[in-house]
Amino acid sequence: MRKLFIKIIGQVFSIGIFVGLFMFSLFITYGYRYDFEENQLVQTGVIDVCVIPNDVALYLDGKFYSNKGCEKMFGINVGAHEVEARKDGYYTWAKRLYSDNEKAAMYAQVFLIPLPDFYSSITLNEKVNKVWISPDQSKYAVYDNILNVIRVFSASRINPYILEAPIKIDDLLWADNNTIIADSSEGRYEADIYKGEWKLVEQIILLPEKMQNGIIVDGGELWREDNGIKKFITRYSEPMESAQYFYNQSNLLITMKNEIKICDFEGDNCHVIANKDPGTPVAHPARSKKVVFIKDGDLVQLTINGPKKDAEVLINL
Repeated sequence: MRKLFIKIIGQVFSIGIFVGLFMFSLFITYGYRYDFEENQLVQTGVIDVCVIPNDVALYLDGKFYSNKGCEKMFGINVGAHEVEARKDGYYTWAKRLYSDNEKAAMYAQVFLIPLPDFYSSITLNEKVNKVWISPDQSKYAVYDNILNVIRVFSASRINPYILEAPIKIDDLLWADNNTIIADSSEGRYEADIYKGEWKLVEQIILLPEKMQNGIIVDGGELWREDNGIKKFITRYSEPMESAQYFYNQSNLLITMKNEIKICDFEGDNCHVIANKDPGTPVAHPARSKKVVFIKDGDLVQLTINGPKKDAEVLINL
């Protein structure tokens, strides 16, 4: 009888442990945990962050969390939390995220911006007061009215293409990425920059200007168009001249009157990377780390390099 009683007690105890573990796992699965300080069951959420370079220090509400660039932070109390990504040689990225009990707070593809110590720049051309940028921003033309030549710089080429202008010209424009148009008092001339042969034309067909990646600049406001729907991104205290995606569409390159900034793709965490001449355009060749602009009358190409061991990661994006 005693053995039977002990056996029954053992079975009840085992069932109790199983039910307890089952309930505990159920609570965890549905985002609950027991708060011993509050002495009660509380709901939790998940914050999912992915940062490049991936060996960064992640901080949650000011406390170190991990050295993994991509991390799912489980068991986070429902509400607002401050997430930071820190790494030597880069600006710190910080974002206030809200975790709820229905879904994880997602923030993927954060690209840290290198500090200016790792930037490199070269002067493409001196004494420039205007630059004409090709539709895909891969080429930039400047006109030397003294020598009467057009220099075309390419993001993928060290030396410029030199085109001798047929006559003194008044203005330039691009018909497409490889064809340049020169306007003069005697007519309009067209040339393929690779062949360098000019011909007088009566009519040309220009590529229609396309809105870059659906980004809309409206004074100090930044909007994005998705499937015909206009969505607000952010607002700045001063008007912008232009905005475009940078670093594989995970950052924004924004130009103000005198400044060039890089921000994260929500328009926050902005850092000034260079100053430029007022009213002059800024070019960023696609999938590159180069920015081309006019500063102090010179055409300058700035390359945003990271620390040496991380440079290859940024190049291959």
